[in-house]
Amino acid sequence: MIKLKQERFDKIMAILTREHFVHIRYLADELEVSGETVRRDLLELQEQGMLRCVRGGAVLDTPTAGEYDINVRIQTSAMEKQAICRTAVELIDDGDSLAIEAATTTLGMGPLLAEKNGLTIITNSIYIGNEAARNPSNSVFIAGGRLDIAAQKNMGTMTVEAFNTVRADKGIFSSSGISSEFGVTEYSEGEADVVKAVIGISKSTILLADYRKFNVAGFRKLCDLDRINTVVTDW
Repeated sequence: MIKLKQERFDKIMAILTREHFVHIRYLADELEVSGETVRRDLLELQEQGMLRCVRGGAVLDTPTAGEYDINVRIQTSAMEKQAICRTAVELIDDGDSLAIEAATTTLGMGPLLAEKNGLTIITNSIYIGNEAARNPSNSVFIAGGRLDIAAQKNMGTMTVEAFNTVRADKGIFSSSGISSEFGVTEYSEGEADVVKAVIGISKSTILLADYRKFNVAGFRKLCDLDRINTVVTDW
């Protein structure tokens, strides 16, 4: 049981940074506390401007929430996400053009993309772009926009417009939820706009999703399940 409030806050923000949305019941299990304790913690974090409470849980959807930086995002559930990324990279051929959304699950692809040759990549992730560009045969384009310095990614209307000026063989992205009833969904408005752009410009789509994303429905619908060509998961 995590008894100290600050320790619970740190754990909650680490999970939210990874997932963008979390259920109260999931936090209660992870923290080994009651649902009421979780609700109180979420309300206090919301008052601090770190998250936004929604029905059943909370979303990471505020500027100051990015203070839990990219290093936390990379290290949290690193083994599971790396396994997903390694499998996803096997679906990429030398010479492919790729559109990659900046997400906690896609971050691990950066170093692996440097092992491929002749790729043309557009991404809003500065981290992924820097890592992939370590191989000089790869051409990397960063979709501009409002810089989230902690998450090392660009967001906003300019980012969406940048993606929409190109086309890609394969679009690679993550989401908040996947369900048979609602399809592929996202809680964050900003993330949803970027992912929809990636899907729209891509000939085929690769969705990276850990087991927590299944049977979950977010606020914004990204696409129907039949628009997804491949799902890579640890489930």
